[in-house]
Amino acid sequence: MQDYLTKDGIKIYKKIEALLKDSEKDHLLDTWELSRLADAYDKYHKASKEVNEKYLTDTDNKAFSQTGTYLTWKESGATITKLSPQFGLTPKARQVLGFDVKREEEDELSKYIS
Repeated sequence: MQDYLTKDGIKIYKKIEALLKDSEKDHLLDTWELSRLADAYDKYHKASKEVNEKYLTDTDNKAFSQTGTYLTWKESGATITKLSPQFGLTPKARQVLGFDVKREEEDELSKYIS
């Protein structure tokens, strides 16, 4: 785990790490990549809150795409999309990686990414 993670980032890291260990997929654990993913989730959630509160209420705000918040939101989303499959955080990745896929209303993996 990288030391630049915030408290929320550490929580996300540990949840995904526990998920991999519980699923006996800890051989997939790459601490650098998992740290990047946890950091991206943390930044994405924080930027999403700010985007929703400040920018989505003003439909005429054309400068929105030039804000640091938007760029953080966009880049974090791209990192999440890129790295999530590596850790089985998408349905297709769970199938490819051989996770025991349960048919429940809300599976365990969904809890980690929400």
